[in-house]
Amino acid sequence: MHDSQALDDLLAEEDPVTYVDSAYTGEACEEVFERKRVKGKVIERAYGNKPLTARQRKGNRAKSRIRVRVEHVFGTMCMCMRAAWNRCIGMNRNHGAVAMTNLVYNMIRLEQIERLELRTW
Repeated sequence: MHDSQALDDLLAEEDPVTYVDSAYTGEACEEVFERKRVKGKVIERAYGNKPLTARQRKGNRAKSRIRVRVEHVFGTMCMCMRAAWNRCIGMNRNHGAVAMTNLVYNMIRLEQIERLELRTW
């Protein structure tokens, strides 16, 4: 099943602004956003011989600046920590594995913040 087909199950009523990629374009997705009263910020895509306008590129860049903060977390977990799959039997063990992955990611990120002197608090 494609991600966009599960949009109705993923969104809850009146979720905050939701930033999604261009797979969530189309009337069906717009109808789900409207019915659930969710503001959907969708990345616009170019089609065939119709490139994006300067305004669309600027809008995509603004949306991407927010999306990248989440995408980098999952990218690091999948690529660097090899946490794309849990091989545990049972929900409790899977929940524990996800919790440990999140803990390790936060430790890695804290070390990076300290090393690069990015602390703002």
